[in-house]
Amino acid sequence: MTDKIDIPDEAVRVKPIFEKEPGREIADEVRAWVKRTGEPHLWRGHTHTKPPGVGTQPLYIGRYSLPVLQGIQRWAPCPCCSPNNLKYFREGRIAWFPEERVIRNIGDKCYRTLNPEGHELAERGLLTREREERRRTYMLANFDKVRPMIEVAEKIVPIGQAVEAARRILAARFDQLLPNAFWEYVRDGRVSIITRHKAPVQIRGEDEKERWFELPEPYGSPLSGYLLFKRPGRSIVSGLKKSIIALGAIDFGEGFREHIEAMTTEHRAQAERLFAKSRSEIERCRTVIADEVGFFSAMNIATLKGWSLHRQCPAPIYIDFSDGKMIVGRDQNSASPLELPPDMWKRIPELPALAG
Repeated sequence: MTDKIDIPDEAVRVKPIFEKEPGREIADEVRAWVKRTGEPHLWRGHTHTKPPGVGTQPLYIGRYSLPVLQGIQRWAPCPCCSPNNLKYFREGRIAWFPEERVIRNIGDKCYRTLNPEGHELAERGLLTREREERRRTYMLANFDKVRPMIEVAEKIVPIGQAVEAARRILAARFDQLLPNAFWEYVRDGRVSIITRHKAPVQIRGEDEKERWFELPEPYGSPLSGYLLFKRPGRSIVSGLKKSIIALGAIDFGEGFREHIEAMTTEHRAQAERLFAKSRSEIERCRTVIADEVGFFSAMNIATLKGWSLHRQCPAPIYIDFSDGKMIVGRDQNSASPLELPPDMWKRIPELPALAG
């Protein structure tokens, strides 16, 4: 679009009123104005003169989108290349020129015609600024959950300790009964029985003969929580305790907003990483506990009991479960209950939901 428009003298008047880098409130003001009017060149602080080219380094302090008003896509003039004609639509840049102390609202690629390198540097700086602003917004919306996350982790610790204790109790009993670790029987996520098959075999220099082979055959349903028996077990308690310590370092209390606003860019990035890493570790521990406690589901126990009683079961063992106790022995007559820590049956608390 190349429609010529009248530019008021006030827009052309140089406004050297931005001595320091404008804050987010100025960018917010420009965006609100453009959204309402569709006329970035008429914003109160805009200087509608051609900016200097090579040798000048502007900062893009924000971006805006030209709106559709009354069903019409708005276009705008650009002081860089088309000061008196509607030149661009959709995206614009809020450009601060520190040497002149002015702001110009320009097309998103227009300054590139005057200063390609300066434009590219300003674009990269804008992306960095926007990334930091997203981080700040995220932290302000979610760091009130640091203390609740610590409390959830503290409640999960005794459940994790119980699961880790259950691993040791079960491993000790199974090691007494079996020639191999129980993990060897469940490592594929299900148990198998041994079946015999006859097949012809050709041996060099001899006639073909039929021979018997023993092959494993999957038995019953897949087992949930079978990683309970893997050694070494998946860490739970150590991960929770490390997360509690890490979150404690960024538990700023009721004044967290003021603390976040006062932080440097580097310190915000460090705090966000601690928050995300700790939350991820707590969630991982919750998943491990839920998975391994799931080993004692009714379906699993039915599968294991049937497997242990099957005449082709490769392990000399009997397995059952009742009233929170694992019943294990070489056979049904010699089986005895194992007391498992009661804390492992507690409900696993959930982490607070995050905003954004």
